[in-house]
Amino acid sequence: MAAITTSIVFILYSMVMVVTVIGIPFWALHLFMLFRGAKRLEADKAKFLQTLTSGEQALCTVHEKRPFALFHRRSVLIITESRVLLFKRPLFGGYKMTDIQWKDLRDAHVEQNIIPVFSGSHIHFSHRMGAPLDINVDSDAAVEVYRYAQAQEQGWEEKHRVRDMEQHRAMSGATHMEVNVGAGADNGEDILAKLSEAKALLDQGAINDVEFETLKAKLLNA
Repeated sequence: MAAITTSIVFILYSMVMVVTVIGIPFWALHLFMLFRGAKRLEADKAKFLQTLTSGEQALCTVHEKRPFALFHRRSVLIITESRVLLFKRPLFGGYKMTDIQWKDLRDAHVEQNIIPVFSGSHIHFSHRMGAPLDINVDSDAAVEVYRYAQAQEQGWEEKHRVRDMEQHRAMSGATHMEVNVGAGADNGEDILAKLSEAKALLDQGAINDVEFETLKAKLLNA
């Protein structure tokens, strides 16, 4: 019995020694890389800005909050007039860039984390091209990014709506609709048919109210 107890104690003692000898240097190296990464953050931001295209300007540059980057260097988010760029920085160097065009943005929202002074706020971008982008940044910066993203989202929604309407109109043949009627015969039925056709195009969204009224006036005047 004493031999078993001694063996168990020896095994536990050996495990503690292994953890101490290997674990402490590992965590010391880990902390060193984290703090070294913090010092390199500004240099990396300058390097990331060099990836922008000619004439492209960074409107906002923010980095990830430390509580969410314990096993990698902090990610960097850059906002420009045309796109969103996210640079992920592994612990031992290098980076991976992901970007989305504002025209592909589906939704952007922000959520404030618990104890925001330490953990900031969470920003989420969903888009048409693939996996969403997520990052936790300072709360004030998150609000600034969200505000600009909302303006871009609303602007591109209107552009998409107009484009879809133009495509629908072209497919429906609204731009080539004939409004001329023959002379001499009773054209009442012809006019009513064309008015019905114009009203159907309006209901489908292929033409707007102004265009419908213009077509109606031409038909009635004819």
